[in-house]
Amino acid sequence: RVVTDWSTFEREAPNAGVLAVVGPIDDAGIMAARLRGLRINHPAHALVLVTERPRDGGLAVAGVAADAVVWYDRVEREFRATVDAARATSLLNRVAHALAYAARLPPRLRSALSTAARTVPPPASVVEVAALAHCHRATLGTQWRHAVAQQSSLRLEDFVGWLVLLHAVGRKRCDRKWEVAAVESGVHVQTLRRLARRLACCRLVEAEGAGRRLVYERFRRDCGVLFTDTPLGDATAG
Repeated sequence: RVVTDWSTFEREAPNAGVLAVVGPIDDAGIMAARLRGLRINHPAHALVLVTERPRDGGLAVAGVAADAVVWYDRVEREFRATVDAARATSLLNRVAHALAYAARLPPRLRSALSTAARTVPPPASVVEVAALAHCHRATLGTQWRHAVAQQSSLRLEDFVGWLVLLHAVGRKRCDRKWEVAAVESGVHVQTLRRLARRLACCRLVEAEGAGRRLVYERFRRDCGVLFTDTPLGDATAG
């Protein structure tokens, strides 16, 4: 659906899977402020900015709160791919940002989880997360038990599974099978099916389209203990 006034756009935004904003980056900062507002109010939505190619080589858009940017002169060729990329990275980038500032987590665990959330494809096991952090999995397990397990039943391996599931849900398109999203997420589709049942309490086919919101809500509910310092809704991408 295409709308031409901002009030209608904001009213319709909750029902959209992707928010695409078209317009120039103005010197007054109006566009930047609108994008920040969208990011705070709709943290689970992929946010794409379609704008003119800046004369400064891209500095004007470097700090905007969008998951991806496409120039006017490339929109016909690149818009679809840009939306796909935004879907795959939007929530995970905010997860990584929030974890990087999660003061309640020990530094090694905080860095490991934030790095894991930014990695594409995401690590599929605690061993892989430990490798990214250059430490033993037992170190992460001990820090997790002291910092998280006393307040929540969430396990470290559950959080790692959530990263994989969120990445795959973000990559899934209506014209592509789940097998493609699985490959792009570094796992077999059967692994995705098990993760959807165990973590999101749904079938994989129910995790696409409008069901994507339900998956995101369950992630925020189950993993909320990790984001008490920097809520996901306040964290901007990248």
